[in-house]
Amino acid sequence: MKLFKFFSFLQKKPLEASGPWPDPPIPDFDEENFMVPPWIKYPNLLRGSMGWRMGIGEDYRERFDTWLIALPRNLELR
Repeated sequence: MKLFKFFSFLQKKPLEASGPWPDPPIPDFDEENFMVPPWIKYPNLLRGSMGWRMGIGEDYRERFDTWLIALPRNLELR
């Protein structure tokens, strides 16, 4: 009986976190045309989370790494 009450409570109350994807979505580039770091783009993905190793988090991180490596050295260190 207590377990049933617990599950019914979960169904009625929305989760506090918005999930790994913020709503509204954070754009890939800022006003200065710099790519937003992955931890800013997906603030709810924990550092060791599977979200960084599979799926959209991994895809964005790989695109960010490619973009960062392609920057001229003097811009990278700003």
